[in-house]
This record gives sequence, C-alpha cells and structure tokens, in this order.
Amino acid sequence: MTIPRLELQAAVMGSRLANFISSEHSISSGRKFMWTDSQTVLRWIRSDARKYQTFVAHRTGEILESTAQNKWRRVPTNENVADEAARETYPLEIKSTNRWFTGPEFLLRDESEWPQVSLSEQQQEETLDLKREFCGTVSQKVNFDVLINFSRFSKWHRLIRTWAWTKFTAKKWRNWQRSQDCKDIADMTLTVPEVQQAELEILKMTGR
Repeated sequence: MTIPRLELQAAVMGSRLANFISSEHSISSGRKFMWTDSQTVLRWIRSDARKYQTFVAHRTGEILESTAQNKWRRVPTNENVADEAARETYPLEIKSTNRWFTGPEFLLRDESEWPQVSLSEQQQEETLDLKREFCGTVSQKVNFDVLINFSRFSKWHRLIRTWAWTKFTAKKWRNWQRSQDCKDIADMTLTVPEVQQAELEILKMTGR
C-alpha cells in the first residue's frame, strides 16, 4: 500500500474517532476541525471522490459523510505532534507540558492565525489514484439483410428498385421529420441516378 493511501486511512480513522467521541461525550463539541499533514489527502478530500479509484473514492466518501469538507486543514510537518511518537528524531518526553498532550501551539491562537494552505497548492491537480477512463470510437457494420432479404429476389432489377425505394423512402421521411413540410413527401418519383446508386451499393454489399 502506498504512503498516501496509508495517510488517507489515518484520516478515516481520525474521522471515526471524532464521531465516537462526539457521540459518547456529554459536552457538545461545537465546531470540529480535522487536521492532516498530507497535501495529497487534503486534495482528495477537497475534490470530487467519483473521479478516483475505488480505494480512494470509498474512503473519501466515508470521511465526507461525517465531516465537513471545509473543516479539513493541513498542519505543517514541523507542527505535527503525531511525529513525536512516529519518528526517532523527536525524543518523546512524557510530561504534561509536552505538546503531545497540549497540541500544536497555533491552536491557542485565533483561527485567523492558523496555518493556511496556499491557493497555488490547492490548484495543483492530484493525479495519483485517478480513475482510468476509456475514450474511443466504436463502429458497427450494418447488416442490410435484416432490412431486405436478398435471397428472396429472383430478378435482379426488382432487387435494385426495392433497395432504391427503401433508401428513397427513408430519406424522404428524415427530411419530413426535420422540416414538417408536406412538400418533402409530395414528390415520390424515383430518379435514374438513385436507381444506379442502389445497384452500386448492392454490388458492394454482396462483394461482387
């Protein structure tokens, strides 16, 4: 599992824990803020979950069911107190004054002084775990035998004229649907070029 996915899983656990505490505590918590030091996770949460692969989409969806999107904030790495227990570079001292118990110092200040995620960071498109989409064209060969069964015709000229009339009628009908003008279907005369074109098409379809 990738590090960003592990960080997303940690965000899921955080949202579950926050909901559990809120439901079990007798004191109303008021506003609730969620913090992560992962820019990737923050972009996932602030984006449309449907465009990501299943793992990310499901967990992001669960997070947003119980927490507000705009309540997720990014804590700078050097202010992340969780690193004191996760990294050897931070010697953990079990004291009541340690920030492990008090939290980051900026939380004691006004909300306007909290760390802000720059707009330029948020505008960067996070391509990791994007859902793969197929884009292409599909062509389908029309089976003209469904329209006219060529084997039922014993005379060549009758087959040609029947096919010519079929195309002629379909063309007239399309023109009438577009214009709703009766003049489009008033002239029902089959021309010589239309018959010749029908013969050429039959020759192509039969592979002669």
